Amino acid sequence: MRKLFSYIICIVIILTNTTTAVFSKEPAINIIESYLTDQELIVNLKLENGLDFDRFHTIRKGIHVKLIFIIKVVQKNVFWPDTVLSIKNQKKQIDKLVVTKELSYDYITKNYVIKTIRNYSDDVTVDKYYSGDTVRERFVALKQYFFDSKVSLYLDLDRIPYDQKQEYYVKIKSSFLAVKTYPTFIPNSYNFETAEISHNIVKQ
Repeated sequence: MRKLFSYIICIVIILTNTTTAVFSKEPAINIIESYLTDQELIVNLKLENGLDFDRFHTIRKGIHVKLIFIIKVVQKNVFWPDTVLSIKNQKKQIDKLVVTKELSYDYITKNYVIKTIRNYSDDVTVDKYYSGDTVRERFVALKQYFFDSKVSLYLDLDRIPYDQKQEYYVKIKSSFLAVKTYPTFIPNSYNFETAEISHNIVKQ
């Protein structure tokens, strides 16, 4: 009887994993908008399909994770390859804007702690969100506040070699990294990197 029960459990696990693999969607970037005002470049974007149950349980184990968004501002050229713009930072010139969201879980307060770092700014923000009391509530909170939350970028135009006569677009991709708490040669199946997508910058 015990042997039969073990077989049934194995079959359920296999079917569950197979169903998840078939119906789950790949993580992808969705750009809501990217436009220029008189004073700044504004980009709003979201990650879709970033959270699944495997990553959820990994985070519940206390493993710190990161979501990294890489944004490049590109000038369109007619007779030669498009140019990635160099952006003025306080310390050096950079060719990409990086927004990093670091997540940890506080077991005492049951809070998700999200630290946001931007390589083009010295500002570091830390937000805390109550995770909830049930597994379902924690999954929903993690999805809402970390994976699905909108990422906004505001950049003063005087930091970009901007020419009103030219046309521009952004190239964006993201990656999910679990902080390695094991030897680096062991692969991490929960990590992902989205395909890079492009989106025209609209002048307003």
